[in-house]
Amino acid sequence: MFRKFFLLTLLLSIALKAQNINEVDRKFQNYFKLDRENIYLHLNKNTYFSNETVWFKGYILDKKTNKLNPLTTNVYISLYNQDKNEIKNQLFYASNGITSGQIKLDKSLPSGKYFLHIYTNYMNNFIEDESTIEEFEIINIEDTPLDLHSEPEHLNFEITPEGGKLLFESDNTVVVKITDCQNKGVKLSADVTDDSGNTITSFYTNQEGYGKFDLLNTKNTTYSIKTSVANQTFSHDLPPVTIEGVNLSALTFIKQDNVLLTLKTNANTLTKIKEENLKLIIEKYDSIKFLDIRFDNLTKKDFFLEQKEFFNGLNTLRLLNSKNESIAERLIFIKKDPNKIEIRNAVKNNDSIRVKGLLKNNIGIMSISILPNSNISQNSIINHLAFENVTKEKLNNTHYYFENFDRKKQYELDLYLMGCKSKYNWNSILNDTIVQKYDYEFGIDITGKINQNIPNKEKLQLKLYTQGSLNLGTNIETDNSFYFKNLLLEDSVYCHFSLLKNNTNLKKLSVVTTLKNNNSKFLKPVLIKKNSCQSTFYEKKQDEYVNLFPKTGKIIELDSIQLVSEKKEKLIYGNTRYQNNYARAFKINETDRQTYNDVLSFISFNGFDVSVSGINVIINARASKSVLGSRTPIVYLDNTPITDFSLLLGMSLRQVDEIYINRTGFGEGMNGSNGSIRIYTRITYDKDSNPTIKSSKIQIKKGFQKDIPFKNIEYQDYDHDSFKKYGVVDWKNNIYTNETGEFEFSFPHFDLKEFYLDIQGLDGSGNFFHEVLPVKL
Repeated sequence: MFRKFFLLTLLLSIALKAQNINEVDRKFQNYFKLDRENIYLHLNKNTYFSNETVWFKGYILDKKTNKLNPLTTNVYISLYNQDKNEIKNQLFYASNGITSGQIKLDKSLPSGKYFLHIYTNYMNNFIEDESTIEEFEIINIEDTPLDLHSEPEHLNFEITPEGGKLLFESDNTVVVKITDCQNKGVKLSADVTDDSGNTITSFYTNQEGYGKFDLLNTKNTTYSIKTSVANQTFSHDLPPVTIEGVNLSALTFIKQDNVLLTLKTNANTLTKIKEENLKLIIEKYDSIKFLDIRFDNLTKKDFFLEQKEFFNGLNTLRLLNSKNESIAERLIFIKKDPNKIEIRNAVKNNDSIRVKGLLKNNIGIMSISILPNSNISQNSIINHLAFENVTKEKLNNTHYYFENFDRKKQYELDLYLMGCKSKYNWNSILNDTIVQKYDYEFGIDITGKINQNIPNKEKLQLKLYTQGSLNLGTNIETDNSFYFKNLLLEDSVYCHFSLLKNNTNLKKLSVVTTLKNNNSKFLKPVLIKKNSCQSTFYEKKQDEYVNLFPKTGKIIELDSIQLVSEKKEKLIYGNTRYQNNYARAFKINETDRQTYNDVLSFISFNGFDVSVSGINVIINARASKSVLGSRTPIVYLDNTPITDFSLLLGMSLRQVDEIYINRTGFGEGMNGSNGSIRIYTRITYDKDSNPTIKSSKIQIKKGFQKDIPFKNIEYQDYDHDSFKKYGVVDWKNNIYTNETGEFEFSFPHFDLKEFYLDIQGLDGSGNFFHEVLPVKL
């Protein structure tokens, strides 16, 4: 523990402490002791036709480290309409903090606003809603959208005094957000009047609807905001004046690398608190700092703190009284590590464009949507993972604020923050205890029971097979029950159960099974905010509207590439989602099958120590890289982790299609320090390589959705306005930089002259980035 003291004028003494072991600190750390996570989905676009597919890349954030969370594997995504009716709920697989996939839309869906709700079972542990909601639009293929540009008939006013209260006989700063019935900001001028109708001051709102004004020496009266739009007058009262209290103000753009903090009170309050020791706390999730403050005999205190004393990103400031009650609150944003993406060059080559870029000063992972227009989605990784996951107040038009972030943008961002409060309630932090009742889910569990007499069951194993994939065994309990854990089972796949002895089928089984960890529900209300009016009307297509919509047909094909080298079988599982891009890939061929006796021999030859004693199998890296001294690598069979390596005993290479060996373990998280081995079985193999099985089978309902390569909707005319307005050129969901931050990718150009790259992702230091960059030919 340590303290830094700043000697300020007018007897203000502030002690800045990195740690404060007291009751508040203990309760604070206890409240945030469990890991928490948030998920953001980057969608490939924002408007879809009802016969299209929504493609996405998901980033799963560990809120403590501000980096990707390697613990989550089961991610649920629900599709809702604007009436809050759930249309479908699907399960997606995540690995090392990343998930990706697609949601096929039903062509019968009516036009309108839709929402994706993203959550995990583990999120049910918390008082706060840690799930994510993302909005997008669907246009039914039988409809024509007609944009409305009418003047607003109704205005929404959100009025927030800075610090939380309108304080009597004090100077108050008030922020106002004015939106229309579509929840879009309205740019206008307005007056502030007292209860006699006298104009006290005036202010303007910006394009997002935010504005602010100062109310000097506030009286105990009713203040109102009045404005006129299209010959209509709108008014709204300010909150009631508070007779006693303290307010907190902050300015982040006055002095470079400093934050100006101001504490305000009035004479009535000062007589009661002038000797009281107050605390200003600076918090970001589970990190906290304390500053001791005394007002003494002044009603206003100004002081600067260097930005380095704050946390990078969103900070919650709370002023506590001697009873540790929160009496004022303010959110501020500190941007310390700006990251910029630079497009180095874009080269046209036949029917495609090759782009080379740079993520300055860092490595990173990103997803890129290539669009024919600049109508970029309002959904942003910065909004969801840097702001909305703390405030639950959506920051619209995030790209506007962070493109060329300067003092003006910082001022406008601060208007948004003045109207926000942390979703982490101070009374809950002090008085509630968070107990883990809901676990992280790792794959799907199958539990069951054999409904027949099984003699000598201790000598037998129950085998589970799936077509060309899993081949696992488990023991049978004394009551004939069994279980298989942590399975990666695709939706609708069939699982076969057979009872084997020495690889010989004994009899057909009758089993009863239950699936777990594949259908967890989110236990809080899904907070979908419905607009009170529509921005778009839809009507059935008429002949004159036909050309507004895409014409499907043969897709434009890229020129073929002539290869002179020997034909090589294509790798099926070289998917970076499973970190296979970091591994050495082996496509098992007939030569391999004749060279090595089995899978264990192949692993031993390729960099790992393998020892077999009876039915026990040990696989070790040849040098330990784990801090715990272990040398055991992570081993996967068809992307399902296995810890009982005896499952590989006697497994022939004739059953194997591909093997990926990653001796460094890079990309596998903290558990992969000793490397990883991923084994993929063949969909079909020789008749004599596996016995004929009489089995009992079940079909998996609500299994993991299969992640398939992106396929664009087919158009006949890429120069048509409908494609340029609603189409997408390409979708790249797994782009990694090299160690110097460089990356490259290619996409078809369809003879277009201009493109926009919607680039979103996370760098190695935990900073989010979202850039919209034009590419012109």
